[in-house]
Amino acid sequence: MAEAAVSYVLHKLADALLKKGEELHDVRGKMEQMQLELGFIKANLRDADSKQHKGNELVKEWVNRVRDMAYNIEDVIDTFLVEIEENNPKSNSLLSRMLPVVKHPKLMNKLSVKLKEITQNLKRIYQRGTDLGIKDLGADLQ
Repeated sequence: MAEAAVSYVLHKLADALLKKGEELHDVRGKMEQMQLELGFIKANLRDADSKQHKGNELVKEWVNRVRDMAYNIEDVIDTFLVEIEENNPKSNSLLSRMLPVVKHPKLMNKLSVKLKEITQNLKRIYQRGTDLGIKDLGADLQ
């Protein structure tokens, strides 16, 4: 009986660790997506500044919020790159270059949480823009 209970707990723990590992491994893809999104945000901000709804205070506030999110994304990316660089001794090994997840799980978890938060905030801001009649900048955001 005790062996079955231990086996069950170990199985659940293994499943949870596997799920967390997959989530952390996906951070690199999320970072790449954020970098692409940042490019689109900047291009659309330039467009919004020059063309859309001149004099409309709600739209100006929306543009400011999107701009703040762009700065936030840049800060997260820069912080991540600096922390990886500071924590990685210069090495040519494939492991050190390709697997920061293994070497820095706390950092990767923190980054994963921050990227989820940014994505949720972007979705809310984009929805607000749609509500204001601004073209949906976040159509590709998943």
